[in-house]
Amino acid sequence: MVIGLPGARRDDDLKATIAATLLYVNRYVLHDLLYRRGRAAGEVSRLLHQQIPADRPVQLAEGQRQALAEVWSTLQPGEWIIIIADEVNDIRAILHDLENPGQQQTKDDCDFSAASIAATEAHVW
Repeated sequence: MVIGLPGARRDDDLKATIAATLLYVNRYVLHDLLYRRGRAAGEVSRLLHQQIPADRPVQLAEGQRQALAEVWSTLQPGEWIIIIADEVNDIRAILHDLENPGQQQTKDDCDFSAASIAATEAHVW
């Protein structure tokens, strides 16, 4: 799972978010959001990391691009990536770049409305 959460949330809410994923996630890549919303660099990622059992692989990334690149580079056929996205269009652009290195993207590759995201979600995610 690639996840970064807003710093403007209560610690208990951040902890509860990770607790809700523990039954189905076998690896985490944690990152800060671009706008940390009042938290120090790495603060939210460290808090999330403390909620994950020691036997579960966890990596800390500097941002969502690095987090996605790390997961993408180790992805095996048939595996899934769960991405908790703050800015969906940014995520889609990063995934486009990872899937199509060196290919210039068009506006249609990464600019989606909520309705079109829902319609294409199964294909991309």
